[in-house]
Amino acid sequence: MSSRISFAQRLFISIFSLFVIFASCVLIYQYFREKEYKIGVLNTKLQDYNEQIYEVLGDSIVDLESTLTTYIAEHHLPDLRFTLLTVDGNVIYDNLVKRYDSIPNHISRPEIRQALRERTGYDVRRLSETVGIPFFYSASYYPGKYILRSALPYSTSLRNMLEPDKHFLIVICIFIVCIGIVFWKQTDRIGKSVVRLREFARKADRNEPIDEDVYYSFPKNELGDISKHIIQLYKHLVETKEELVNEQEILIAQKEDQARIKRQLTQNIAHELKTPVTSIQGYLETIISNADLSEEKRTMFIERSYAQSNRLTRLLKDISILSSLDDASELFDMDQVDVNSIIQTVIDEVSLQLEEKKISLKLHLLESTVIKGNSSLIYSIFRNLIDNAMAYAGRGITITIRCFHEDNRYYYFSFTDTGVGVAPEHLERLFERFYRVDKGRSRKLGGTGLGLAIVKNGVVLHGGTISAKNVASGGLEFIFTLAKEKP
Repeated sequence: MSSRISFAQRLFISIFSLFVIFASCVLIYQYFREKEYKIGVLNTKLQDYNEQIYEVLGDSIVDLESTLTTYIAEHHLPDLRFTLLTVDGNVIYDNLVKRYDSIPNHISRPEIRQALRERTGYDVRRLSETVGIPFFYSASYYPGKYILRSALPYSTSLRNMLEPDKHFLIVICIFIVCIGIVFWKQTDRIGKSVVRLREFARKADRNEPIDEDVYYSFPKNELGDISKHIIQLYKHLVETKEELVNEQEILIAQKEDQARIKRQLTQNIAHELKTPVTSIQGYLETIISNADLSEEKRTMFIERSYAQSNRLTRLLKDISILSSLDDASELFDMDQVDVNSIIQTVIDEVSLQLEEKKISLKLHLLESTVIKGNSSLIYSIFRNLIDNAMAYAGRGITITIRCFHEDNRYYYFSFTDTGVGVAPEHLERLFERFYRVDKGRSRKLGGTGLGLAIVKNGVVLHGGTISAKNVASGGLEFIFTLAKEKP
């Protein structure tokens, strides 16, 4: 079954099924709620009629039959049946029956039992043993006196009146269809991007030619943009390889380098994208394939799918930022940016995480640190450095951010933590894309492997440089510069 149903279809079925279940619950609830409301309205109307007759009768029941017959004739409801009973259930008046002594005791009738308990009671549809047709009964109990009961024949018109409005059902069905169309279009777009990207990764891994039509058929969304960029990178590598054919020595070195970059790029991106997508597929397949799955496990799988989708979103966002830095850095708006204010914004956003991990943060900044730059990228630099320290440096550490020097062109910053540091052989590769010191731990923490690459590219875009080193007393230090105005 999984081989015949695409990822987009499985995603649509799982999401839409949950929506249909939710909408059905709302519809069923509304159906019974409206029906109870209409029954309550009819019962209230008959109770009011009982109350009116009670006021006419008063405390005395002298000339009972004449009084009731006269009142019912003057205040007649169409097809109304009215019954007066003693508190022990004996009928002493019924406007549809002439001989009351032939009527059996009514103490066991549902509406009578309810009225004796709660002062009022009703029964929606019960066949009358006396008259032989079904009625809607409404009884009122007046302690120490008698029981009044009004009833209307449960005819087709009454049944239709008590039925909930069908228009609501039609509107809900139309709404479900419209939402289903929207869900299908969205999941189909995601599915096409994933399938085409997977096909590209397969062809790239086998050095097969990439069709031009595939490049232009990606949807216009983040995943489509990233996919196009990946294909552009691949095509660029192939073109570069072809241009160096005539230079033998350079060609050999270039071929090796290109092959390494190509394999690393395609395998890393394909792997990083496949991991969350495969996880989401697995969880959703489990939910769909196991109808008797417990609610606890179903919730757990949905939460895990949501966590993996968040990881995929972060990965796509990070790749999108790096793509923009690589290919369209000139498009970033450069304005006057208060670096101190951005640092404070980042600290405010992560304050709860810092407190949870018992991390203290110290600031040693100049009174004013203003550069001409892009506020979003400056934010990404400091946010990724702090996130990296919180994730990998350990608990109970101290993070220090210093602006230790200023000259005519640059501000000089130091970002230090007192954590575990990294082995010397990893220092030179910290800023590589998808490079992880501890791959298993990084993925477990939800890292994308692109945070420090974004930091380096953001620093370079602002005319600076960055390096990393271990601190003698323990921990890791990043030293970088930001140009006051990029040359």
